[in-house]
Amino acid sequence: MAITQSQKVDFLWKKLGYGRTKTDTNSIKRAFNESIASPLLMRGDKIWQSAHSIPSTIPTVSSSVVTLYPSSAPVECVADITASTNRTWKTNITDWIPPEIGSTYLIRVYVHDSGDADNASTLGTTLFAAGSGNDDEWFFDYQSGVLHFIGENLPNGVDFSNKSIYISGARYTGPMGLGGVSSGDFSGDVDFSSTTNNTLGDPDTGAVQFNGGVGIDKNVTIGGGLHVQGQSVFVGVANFQGGTINLGDSDTDNVSFGGEIVSNFVPSDDATYDLGTGEKQWRNLSISGIVTTSSVVTDTLVLGGVGITSITDEDDMVSDSSTAVPTQQSVKAYVDSQLTAQDLDFRADSGGELSVDLDSQSLLIAGTDKQINTVGVGQSVTLSFPSNVEVETSFASPTIKTDVIQHSAGNNAATIDSLGDITAARNLTVTGDLFVNGSTTQVNTNSVSVEDRTIELGRVDGNAPSGSTTWDLGVLFNYNDGNSKKSAVAWESGVARLVFAADVSDSGGSSSAHPQITVNEYAAIEVGALWVNDCAGQSQVIACANGQRTLENITIDGGSF
Repeated sequence: MAITQSQKVDFLWKKLGYGRTKTDTNSIKRAFNESIASPLLMRGDKIWQSAHSIPSTIPTVSSSVVTLYPSSAPVECVADITASTNRTWKTNITDWIPPEIGSTYLIRVYVHDSGDADNASTLGTTLFAAGSGNDDEWFFDYQSGVLHFIGENLPNGVDFSNKSIYISGARYTGPMGLGGVSSGDFSGDVDFSSTTNNTLGDPDTGAVQFNGGVGIDKNVTIGGGLHVQGQSVFVGVANFQGGTINLGDSDTDNVSFGGEIVSNFVPSDDATYDLGTGEKQWRNLSISGIVTTSSVVTDTLVLGGVGITSITDEDDMVSDSSTAVPTQQSVKAYVDSQLTAQDLDFRADSGGELSVDLDSQSLLIAGTDKQINTVGVGQSVTLSFPSNVEVETSFASPTIKTDVIQHSAGNNAATIDSLGDITAARNLTVTGDLFVNGSTTQVNTNSVSVEDRTIELGRVDGNAPSGSTTWDLGVLFNYNDGNSKKSAVAWESGVARLVFAADVSDSGGSSSAHPQITVNEYAAIEVGALWVNDCAGQSQVIACANGQRTLENITIDGGSF
């Protein structure tokens, strides 16, 4: 069966409209769902020279190659008056980047009030390439920048009165064409087949001629001669091999060394070439090694700015000359005579003035066990503390500056922060008394055990109050019944009674004369029996026996009738 007209149209639609290869029928895979790129051949003047610089994902900012038209600033199109009304819209700019570069380059289309591009994407209507199901699809020609409603109908429900089409996407704005390429890549091997040779010194001859500069990132091999008319700069290692290297063709040419020579400087023949002439002499010669010569003729040898006129053999250096150099034997004899019977004088914190005979004695810098270590290496002595320092001398007021106190096993025992607060790493046992002089004592444990038989509240600086007080004393219990509250068993100074409260307020009295606790709600008390010790003496007033609760030792006055 022959290929159907619809299949041909689908092929052209995907090939021309989206630059994609047709891999299935339109009913199964729409053009914008095809994934294999199939770019068209283009004219040389329309070649995107820097297409390789276009990122595969649409960027967030414009560059010299890609210009963005984001949703916040889309291009407002102009209706094509030569086509049916509102059928075709022109951006009047070309070379939009198609989805074949990357799916994120698919343009976005909005219809909105004319002249209001800033709000097109937020207040306008978004039109999708697939349409709304009313045969109202659109097609965008990325080369010409023209949008065409290619379906049978215009977008369903859209009123184009005083409206425009807005396009958001990206355009290629880099260099175009092949002639006069200012930048770009040859992606494969390039073979210039012409064998026309270049005349050395003539840049207008040869098979390939460049009027501009040439930048080369890789190796270059030249099979013939090389003539450079301008300045040459070699960065890195330059090797000149085979034959003779000529620098300059007359004594009017200059050779300048900006770098350093890192090899031997050896002439090709012995005793044949001179270094300088009688008219053109080298000035200073700086040599750190050995100079081998048949003879040196000079009136004065200047070394380090000092002119040497003679070499003397004089053990006592009696001549004291500033221009004579002594022999090795004279230097040794003089030094030996000066060092004989020389002492090193020193003193320590105790022991008085001491000395070491440098001819026969040595100075010992001794350490002490578990206090100071000494180590001598070469010409130096290092003093250090051992890992287990023991201080046997007591200090009246020692000051130790550290932020971590450790056990000898290496475990941290306590840390001290910059404010002086101490945190114990583990348990803290106090064998004597513990006095806390701060304003708050807080215990964040699950349980508290107290061996003392009594707990005193209301003491002042460790003593009973010395004057009359009006403060409240008690134990507060925090709980929450939907709201955070405190219950209490307290001595309320204002009424001179011990009270049981279900809800109290703790105002935090500012001094010993101000009460702290305000009872908001008194609490019920549940007891097994009740005893009263008052003016009538001690007796039980509520008792219970055999399931019967009774009042005892209470006189009830019925009054008069």
